[in-house]
Amino acid sequence: MNTHTNGGARGGAAPQREKVSFSTNIPVLVQLEFDPPTEAREGRFGDQYMYFLAGNRIMFIEPELHAEIVKAGCGAGSELAICKRELRNAGRKHIQWEVVTQQEEPTHEAPAPRSSPRQASPAAAPPRVSGNFMAAALTEAIEACNLASFDARPEDVRALAITIYIQAHGGKQK
Repeated sequence: MNTHTNGGARGGAAPQREKVSFSTNIPVLVQLEFDPPTEAREGRFGDQYMYFLAGNRIMFIEPELHAEIVKAGCGAGSELAICKRELRNAGRKHIQWEVVTQQEEPTHEAPAPRSSPRQASPAAAPPRVSGNFMAAALTEAIEACNLASFDARPEDVRALAITIYIQAHGGKQK
């Protein structure tokens, strides 16, 4: 990672912050020090937003990622997992930003569009899982296959459904 020097008062340099960079398909965990900025700054490659992060880090992000962070309702102290996904559609590559908030574990009572990367502790009881959640998880998995130009066969879909069921029940029978 690179470092960024903030200009301090009287021409002195404030402590350097480590600049966060994003590699494709590798989630990066960050914690916001402040609420998201309201105005973009002119950057080298167009508008960008500057975020100050815990651990003396900083990130400069494009408007699309900023919109995802705001849409997730993140504020000062929020912990996020940000992933720069490289997807292929009809043989063409494109980037999709993924923002997952690191809050309390979801209850799994209603369909969730994204799941949290954190996992429950082994001592925790397996979550109650409704059919709606299972259907939503299977739909998300099939959509991921389509985005990756993977031709899912019926036996692949069946295997996904079984895997989702086993994971949702902690490997135990009901």
